[in-house]
Amino acid sequence: MDSRDIGERIRQIRKQRGITQQELAEKIDVSFQQVQKYETGQTNLTVNRLIHLADALEISPELLFRKEPGFLSSDPHPGYGPGNTVLFRLNKEEVNLFKLLRKVKKKKVYDHLIRFLKAMLDDDH
Repeated sequence: MDSRDIGERIRQIRKQRGITQQELAEKIDVSFQQVQKYETGQTNLTVNRLIHLADALEISPELLFRKEPGFLSSDPHPGYGPGNTVLFRLNKEEVNLFKLLRKVKKKKVYDHLIRFLKAMLDDDH
């Protein structure tokens, strides 16, 4: 695995989280051009920067080094974590739902949405 592979993982995760390069850059205090260089593998990441990036993306740094097929995608062969737990296997609608939920800034609104979804699921059973 080289800096291009790690950069591709960063790009995949960033996009799945619905974060722009500019937003990620602001979270880690660099320019969006620097984020582009990380994502294309033009710039090697220091350990500290890698940890900071992982924190900004809300993931464990080890996830940037995984090579499983389908990792962080809707691929039918998802990546697996400890205990064969599926890390990510989302269709487009699920990805869009998560993106929308991440945009909710008010905790009270977020909590109401989650309770609403749970209630809807309870009604289906």
